[in-house]
Amino acid sequence: MYSAPPTILRSTLSDSLVLTLQSCRLTTRLLQSVHAQILINDLLCSAPLLDAFTSSCFRSHCSHYASLFLRSLPDPQPSLWNSSVCMSLQSEKFPSFFELYGGMLLNGVSPRKTTLSAVLRSCAAHSATRFGEAFHSYILKVGYDSDVILQTGVRNSERQS
Repeated sequence: MYSAPPTILRSTLSDSLVLTLQSCRLTTRLLQSVHAQILINDLLCSAPLLDAFTSSCFRSHCSHYASLFLRSLPDPQPSLWNSSVCMSLQSEKFPSFFELYGGMLLNGVSPRKTTLSAVLRSCAAHSATRFGEAFHSYILKVGYDSDVILQTGVRNSERQS
Protein backbone atom coordinates (compact mmCIF):
# COMPACT_ATOMS: atom_id res chain seq x y z
CA MET A 1 0.00 0.00 0.00
CA TYR A 2 1.36 3.40 -1.00
CA SER A 3 1.48 6.19 1.56
CA ALA A 4 2.30 9.82 0.92
CA PRO A 5 5.77 11.03 1.96
CA PRO A 6 6.22 12.86 5.27
CA THR A 7 5.52 16.60 5.40
CA ILE A 8 9.18 17.68 5.27
CA LEU A 9 9.85 15.49 2.24
CA ARG A 10 6.68 16.82 0.56
CA SER A 11 7.85 20.39 1.10
CA THR A 12 11.25 19.65 -0.43
CA LEU A 13 9.65 17.83 -3.36
CA SER A 14 7.23 20.72 -3.88
CA ASP A 15 10.10 23.24 -3.96
CA SER A 16 12.02 21.02 -6.36
CA LEU A 17 9.05 20.77 -8.72
CA VAL A 18 8.54 24.56 -8.62
CA LEU A 19 12.20 25.04 -9.63
CA THR A 20 11.79 22.50 -12.42
CA LEU A 21 8.74 24.32 -13.75
CA GLN A 22 10.49 27.67 -13.63
CA SER A 23 13.78 26.61 -15.19
CA CYS A 24 13.03 23.99 -17.83
CA ARG A 25 11.81 24.23 -21.38
CA LEU A 26 8.39 22.72 -20.91
CA THR A 27 6.73 20.14 -23.06
CA THR A 28 3.33 18.56 -22.64
CA ARG A 29 5.03 15.36 -21.50
CA LEU A 30 6.95 17.20 -18.75
CA LEU A 31 3.77 18.95 -17.61
CA GLN A 32 2.01 15.59 -17.43
CA SER A 33 4.92 14.17 -15.45
CA VAL A 34 4.80 17.03 -12.93
CA HIS A 35 1.01 16.67 -12.72
CA ALA A 36 1.47 12.98 -11.89
CA GLN A 37 4.03 13.85 -9.19
CA ILE A 38 1.60 16.34 -7.67
CA LEU A 39 -1.09 13.66 -7.47
CA ILE A 40 1.13 10.75 -6.39
CA ASN A 41 2.86 12.71 -3.63
CA ASP A 42 -0.29 14.43 -2.36
CA LEU A 43 0.96 17.95 -3.12
CA LEU A 44 -2.44 19.46 -3.92
CA CYS A 45 -2.22 21.76 -0.88
CA SER A 46 1.00 23.46 -2.07
CA ALA A 47 -0.26 26.81 -3.38
CA PRO A 48 3.13 27.90 -4.84
CA LEU A 49 3.43 24.62 -6.74
CA LEU A 50 -0.12 24.78 -8.10
CA ASP A 51 0.41 28.38 -9.20
CA ALA A 52 3.75 27.51 -10.85
CA PHE A 53 2.14 24.54 -12.59
CA THR A 54 -0.79 26.50 -14.04
CA SER A 55 1.44 29.40 -15.13
CA SER A 56 3.76 26.87 -16.81
CA CYS A 57 0.78 25.44 -18.68
CA PHE A 58 -0.04 28.89 -20.05
CA ARG A 59 3.59 29.65 -20.95
CA SER A 60 3.65 26.36 -22.86
CA HIS A 61 0.40 27.23 -24.66
CA CYS A 62 -1.46 24.41 -22.90
CA SER A 63 -4.38 26.46 -21.57
CA HIS A 64 -6.80 23.58 -22.06
CA TYR A 65 -4.63 21.38 -19.83
CA ALA A 66 -4.51 24.12 -17.18
CA SER A 67 -8.30 24.39 -17.30
CA LEU A 68 -8.70 20.62 -16.89
CA PHE A 69 -6.20 20.67 -14.03
CA LEU A 70 -8.02 23.46 -12.20
CA ARG A 71 -11.36 21.70 -12.59
CA SER A 72 -9.90 18.48 -11.20
CA LEU A 73 -8.73 20.13 -7.97
CA PRO A 74 -11.01 19.37 -5.01
CA ASP A 75 -11.07 22.96 -3.73
CA PRO A 76 -8.88 25.37 -5.72
CA GLN A 77 -8.16 28.66 -4.01
CA PRO A 78 -9.81 31.77 -5.50
CA SER A 79 -6.38 33.35 -6.02
CA LEU A 80 -5.37 30.41 -8.22
CA TRP A 81 -8.48 30.83 -10.39
CA ASN A 82 -8.02 34.59 -10.69
CA SER A 83 -4.31 34.40 -11.54
CA SER A 84 -5.04 31.67 -14.10
CA VAL A 85 -7.66 33.81 -15.81
CA CYS A 86 -5.22 36.74 -15.97
CA MET A 87 -2.46 34.48 -17.34
CA SER A 88 -4.79 33.07 -19.97
CA LEU A 89 -5.56 36.60 -21.17
CA GLN A 90 -1.86 37.41 -21.45
CA SER A 91 -0.57 34.25 -23.05
CA GLU A 92 -3.32 32.70 -25.12
CA LYS A 93 -5.83 33.68 -27.73
CA PHE A 94 -8.79 35.65 -26.41
CA PRO A 95 -11.54 33.03 -26.96
CA SER A 96 -9.76 30.40 -24.81
CA PHE A 97 -10.19 32.66 -21.80
CA PHE A 98 -13.96 32.07 -21.73
CA GLU A 99 -13.63 28.38 -20.86
CA LEU A 100 -11.45 29.21 -17.88
CA TYR A 101 -13.56 32.17 -16.75
CA GLY A 102 -16.71 30.05 -16.99
CA GLY A 103 -15.07 27.31 -14.91
CA MET A 104 -14.13 29.89 -12.29
CA LEU A 105 -17.72 31.13 -12.05
CA LEU A 106 -19.10 27.56 -11.96
CA ASN A 107 -16.86 26.87 -8.96
CA GLY A 108 -18.37 29.85 -7.16
CA VAL A 109 -15.27 32.05 -7.36
CA SER A 110 -15.84 35.76 -7.97
CA PRO A 111 -13.33 37.68 -10.08
CA ARG A 112 -11.06 40.13 -8.26
CA LYS A 113 -10.72 43.73 -9.38
CA THR A 114 -7.36 42.97 -11.00
CA THR A 115 -8.95 40.14 -12.96
CA LEU A 116 -11.76 42.39 -14.17
CA SER A 117 -9.22 45.04 -15.16
CA ALA A 118 -7.28 42.47 -17.20
CA VAL A 119 -10.51 41.33 -18.88
CA LEU A 120 -11.40 44.92 -19.82
CA ARG A 121 -7.91 45.49 -21.28
CA SER A 122 -8.19 42.31 -23.29
CA CYS A 123 -11.68 43.21 -24.54
CA ALA A 124 -10.35 46.57 -25.71
CA ALA A 125 -7.33 45.00 -27.39
CA HIS A 126 -9.48 42.48 -29.25
CA SER A 127 -12.27 44.93 -30.13
CA ALA A 128 -14.72 42.77 -28.21
CA THR A 129 -17.16 45.57 -27.42
CA ARG A 130 -20.06 43.30 -26.50
CA PHE A 131 -17.98 41.42 -23.93
CA GLY A 132 -16.54 44.66 -22.57
CA GLU A 133 -20.06 45.98 -22.06
CA ALA A 134 -21.07 42.77 -20.27
CA PHE A 135 -18.09 43.05 -17.91
CA HIS A 136 -18.84 46.74 -17.36
CA SER A 137 -22.39 45.76 -16.35
CA TYR A 138 -20.96 43.20 -13.93
CA ILE A 139 -18.67 45.86 -12.44
CA LEU A 140 -21.69 48.10 -11.84
CA LYS A 141 -23.71 45.20 -10.43
CA VAL A 142 -21.12 44.26 -7.80
CA GLY A 143 -20.45 47.88 -6.82
CA TYR A 144 -16.91 48.25 -8.15
CA ASP A 145 -17.87 51.31 -10.23
CA SER A 146 -16.00 53.68 -7.89
CA ASP A 147 -12.69 51.79 -8.24
CA VAL A 148 -10.17 53.99 -10.09
CA ILE A 149 -8.40 51.11 -11.85
CA LEU A 150 -11.65 49.70 -13.18
CA GLN A 151 -12.92 53.15 -14.22
CA THR A 152 -9.73 53.58 -16.24
CA GLY A 153 -10.20 50.14 -17.79
CA VAL A 154 -13.78 50.95 -18.77
CA ARG A 155 -12.74 54.27 -20.31
CA ASN A 156 -9.90 52.66 -22.24
CA SER A 157 -12.15 49.93 -23.59
CA GLU A 158 -14.77 52.51 -24.63
CA ARG A 159 -12.12 54.64 -26.31
CA GLN A 160 -10.69 51.74 -28.31
CA SER A 161 -14.07 50.41 -29.44
